[in-house]
Amino acid sequence: MECCRHGQLQCNAFSNFLQKPSENEGHKTICCLCCASGPITGHIKVERMGYVPGQVIPVDGDVMNNANKTMKEVKVHLIQEVRYITQSKTKVCHVRAAENMLGQLGGNKPMLLHGTRILVPPLPPSGLLGCNIIDINYYAEVS
Repeated sequence: MECCRHGQLQCNAFSNFLQKPSENEGHKTICCLCCASGPITGHIKVERMGYVPGQVIPVDGDVMNNANKTMKEVKVHLIQEVRYITQSKTKVCHVRAAENMLGQLGGNKPMLLHGTRILVPPLPPSGLLGCNIIDINYYAEVS
């Protein structure tokens, strides 16, 4: 069964890897000089790592605002990371390729991300075979 095809990139060669789920978690502490608030923690999970333009990425997870202040906007982003590689240096650019705004989150409150969706826009594929000067990757992020 063919999962996807983009130009000469044959996704069947990577189907086992692309079908694996991916998850990550992180935290951020808001500081104002000597006064640090409770951390804002997040956990995000996608059901697989391989998507093509036009597909929807279902995102699950949660965000816990342990700070006393309200977060004005919680967003889920699809980030495109492009590395330009030369013999002398590497430059990395991050671009928000897509986002879904989820609203605000009050202080000391949780938010579930169950069923959050990101539509994959037209984008170049990751893993450009035969290209050793540009490396493109994508990841989901909560901010």
